[in-house]
Amino acid sequence: MTISRILFEGSRIRYEAGDHLAVFPTNDPELVEAIISLMDFNPEQAFRLINIDEESSKRNPFPCPCTYRTALTHYVDICAPLKSHVLK
Repeated sequence: MTISRILFEGSRIRYEAGDHLAVFPTNDPELVEAIISLMDFNPEQAFRLINIDEESSKRNPFPCPCTYRTALTHYVDICAPLKSHVLK
């Protein structure tokens, strides 16, 4: 993990109390490639998620369309243990 200190001196960016900073981690490229090597799909193929529950107000968990590589790199938590309902 790399942590950088953000300097605002000489910048037009201003920090005020209550401002937020978002941190968007990425998955290890070697892990992403390992998963891709096990799957039978083109990692550069774009896909779109479609919510089939017409009564749900939930949005997509990440921007779509998206490539499989981008999803695995930036949006899918590939290091977290699987939840029990997923394994059923």
